[in-house]
Amino acid sequence: MALERITDHIRATIICSLLLWLKVTASNFMLTRTKSAAGDDEGADKAKQHQQIVSSDIPIVMALAVFTSFSIYVKMLSDSDDDRDSTQTLASLHLIFYIIFTTFRFVHTAVSFKSISKMQLVAWAISVLASIGIAVIGIIAAFSLNY
Repeated sequence: MALERITDHIRATIICSLLLWLKVTASNFMLTRTKSAAGDDEGADKAKQHQQIVSSDIPIVMALAVFTSFSIYVKMLSDSDDDRDSTQTLASLHLIFYIIFTTFRFVHTAVSFKSISKMQLVAWAISVLASIGIAVIGIIAAFSLNY
């Protein structure tokens, strides 16, 4: 795989990861505002809900951004000419799933803050399915490394 293709994949992953971290930061900001405004039971419930949103994002973002992406790029760098097509397919699938994951984590957070529970569940389910896809691709890449 040409170095330019690897660079493109790394850039796209970094952009998605940066967007997710910005979302986590914005969610933390919203949580702080909600907690400071929580004077009654309704405010306390909202603060608790926002805390759950923020708490669920951090480990997911770390796992996907660091661990699963790493195996894809190591595989890209270690491939022989015979394996380039399969690696390109894995890398493309990784990006597709990562973009879907990023998009639906944003949707999940937005509908969570608006208390739209059915859309929250749908967005959560799609982001979980995308994260499973990313994890499977990372595992395939890790177990098919060429030394």
